[in-house]
Amino acid sequence: MKIVIDVDGTLANNLMEWLIRYYQRYGEWIQPNTVTEYDVTSVMTACTKEEAFALLDDLRFYMTVRPLPYAQQMVRDLQDAGHVVTFVTKSLSIHDYAQKRAWLRRHEFFSVGDECDQLMVMSDRSMLRANILIDDYRKHVDDFNDAQPVGTGGAILVGRLCHVVQNDHCNSCVSAFPRWCRCGGLIHRELMDEVPRTRCDRCGPLYRRR
Repeated sequence: MKIVIDVDGTLANNLMEWLIRYYQRYGEWIQPNTVTEYDVTSVMTACTKEEAFALLDDLRFYMTVRPLPYAQQMVRDLQDAGHVVTFVTKSLSIHDYAQKRAWLRRHEFFSVGDECDQLMVMSDRSMLRANILIDDYRKHVDDFNDAQPVGTGGAILVGRLCHVVQNDHCNSCVSAFPRWCRCGGLIHRELMDEVPRTRCDRCGPLYRRR
């Protein structure tokens, strides 16, 4: 089968990097699990929409973006099973496209072949020709499904992982967390009102690192 996977928010945790840069520039921390709208700038109240998007213009933005949990393994499993996996993005500029292509290469998402053939730029997901689309935006999923003949394929909607008990790949934590606690739980660390808060998902503030 031909499977197309969205990059931002599906493979790349670019949301966390965006929120970190917003916090560093404007001093307001936004919890990733409170971002429920596709338009992230709607919760960035300390600046204008244009200023929020300007944070993405840094040519080094994707140098510090990490893959979402299990993203690399998922892609490898699909490729090993013989599926043709390609990637799709809505790039804001040629520099944005180049960053994402370099990011996919650096984290070994590409299979052997021409990288340009494996990363497409397409806003309208109904134009995709594939059996399956994996995306984190419901409109993209609905557009793709509406364009498919009955019984020929479909789209899979994925969401963000937040603080979850026993989730050792939590992407709502600050760098280097979560960590295992002696009680068997996981220690999560986040910023609440600009103040770091650390607690175990089992024993709370009485955590002790292993």
